[in-house]
Amino acid sequence: MRKWKSSDLSCRIYTKLLCRAPKRIANFLLFKFRNSDGNFGFSIRYAIYNRLLAHVGENVKIFPLVYIYYPERLSIFDNTTIHEFSVLECKGGVSIGSGTSIAHKFSLLSSTHLFNTSSEKSFRDFGLESKKTTIGENVWIGAGVIITYGIDIGNNCIIGGQSFINKSVDSNHLVAGVPGRIIK
Repeated sequence: MRKWKSSDLSCRIYTKLLCRAPKRIANFLLFKFRNSDGNFGFSIRYAIYNRLLAHVGENVKIFPLVYIYYPERLSIFDNTTIHEFSVLECKGGVSIGSGTSIAHKFSLLSSTHLFNTSSEKSFRDFGLESKKTTIGENVWIGAGVIITYGIDIGNNCIIGGQSFINKSVDSNHLVAGVPGRIIK
């Protein structure tokens, strides 16, 4: 199979057809084609996400079984890949920089439940707090990583597999562990 690019004719046609379609149609098509594989799957998902997301750059590859909540608050820039079984909750806003590679079973949360242990209310009654989460350019995120809300990850970082990132990471670092610590 040849390498897929967002400039392929089929992808350009799907994108053109969907650019003015109502969002409910795009959501329906995403439900139907979320699990499609091969070049067709990449092309149709690219076109659908081009309609639903705040921004989608060139050659963004979103593999099957990726779930994006609040897609209108997600910006993904050029040459980024997101692999299978990943979940992105974008209520607070999320930006993923160019050249970023995200392995499978990744979780990104841009909001959290508020709570007060001295109150007798249910945690559902306290509401949510949302903050923007930013992933820089040329970042490699390993399998099973969890990134919590309000985190900024700088450019040229590597996040080791199975890490839990609850603090921002400056550029040019290797981070791993639970919680994530700078390794190098």
